[in-house]
Amino acid sequence: METSPSVWVNLGKVTSININESDFPPVVRVYSFESNSDKQSRTFLIDCTNQVYRFSFKTRVLERIDKTYYRGYNCLAAKFMRKDTLFSFGGYGFWQTTNIQTYFKNSTNEWESYSPKNDAPKAINDGLNGYISQKDIFFSAFNTFHSDSENEGKPQIDYGVYIFSFKDKTWQKQGEIDVSNLKEFGIDKTRPYTLWTGKYFLIKYYDTPQGKIRLADPINNELYTWTDTKKILDNKVEDPEHEMLKFYCWHDTLYFYNYADNKNKEIRKIKISIDQIKQESVLMGNFYETGMNWKMIAMLSMGGILLMIGGIYVLKNRKKEANYTENVAVSPFNSQERIIIKALIEHQENGGLENQEIHELLGITHKTSENQRKIKSEFIKSLNAKLMVTHGINESIIRTPTDLDKRFFKYKLNKESFDILNGDYA
Repeated sequence: METSPSVWVNLGKVTSININESDFPPVVRVYSFESNSDKQSRTFLIDCTNQVYRFSFKTRVLERIDKTYYRGYNCLAAKFMRKDTLFSFGGYGFWQTTNIQTYFKNSTNEWESYSPKNDAPKAINDGLNGYISQKDIFFSAFNTFHSDSENEGKPQIDYGVYIFSFKDKTWQKQGEIDVSNLKEFGIDKTRPYTLWTGKYFLIKYYDTPQGKIRLADPINNELYTWTDTKKILDNKVEDPEHEMLKFYCWHDTLYFYNYADNKNKEIRKIKISIDQIKQESVLMGNFYETGMNWKMIAMLSMGGILLMIGGIYVLKNRKKEANYTENVAVSPFNSQERIIIKALIEHQENGGLENQEIHELLGITHKTSENQRKIKSEFIKSLNAKLMVTHGINESIIRTPTDLDKRFFKYKLNKESFDILNGDYA
């Protein structure tokens, strides 16, 4: 036991029970879990096998307690302890990803299925996954689906954000990860080392000349950046499959190893509190974009199509009135949407509309910041859906960082949409 930094005490020999080292895979990745009811023991899982071991500090006995036989289907699954029960969601094995949900039944020492009442995401793998105990939910986003027998074996990224409620045993889609936030540090297609603290996702990456950590808060939907100004991180991103002990989190502290002296290759262990990282971080904006229920968007889109068809029918069959010209069209947009479109056109050369300007146009300046973000996001999602139906352009309204402060954004029309709408509203 390390009683103080770099001071180790030999507590005695460990007695092993029911342990066969030949059961271990070639690369042994061990996950440690602490029980709420028994602080004198630890439970360990060996990745890819779901073999369960328990160690007692009091008796110094290490024992394998599971009766697991099947293995290899759940490598790098999301593993967590919920109310003293072990869970394992998703993973990868046999050349395909999975979304299977299981738990370790303590009374039988067997793994059992934990079936949801509705469909889970297509895969729970290689994404941002973690159990939030204070909400009793499982958060899952940015997963990768892969099957050697589908899509020519190429992986497919799901940018969706989902939560699983243990109370209702149901999945619900919350929104989409903003890809622009990911491309900045190169994880829109590849994954760096990501840690789940129980409250935040820590995404380590290197941006010359300093290491950085993205801190994603799924509870408050916020994204922060911590810059390693003291250069205590190295410029290498760890391999999560082989270097999981080099960069890890335990309770409220982040631990990592680095060379104190490159000449003598002396290794030092460094730790920093998660709260300190949060305090020293800069808010970048939303972690993910919330929006309308996708069924609602589909209904709005269908409604837009019907409205457009109806408008064309009316124009073709009614007599032209004196105050109409041949260029008159029935707009599928309501008055508030037309106001926003016109304002976007007018502010195009200035880089777009700022958040406060949109809040004023929507009449929501009196609401809380969280409600403002939600209403604005749902409005833009809906308007983008209508613009897609009417003009066939995807994501007409885009979000770009301001020149003065990259933490804040403006909303503007993409060039193709501006050219079309500017003609309509000129």
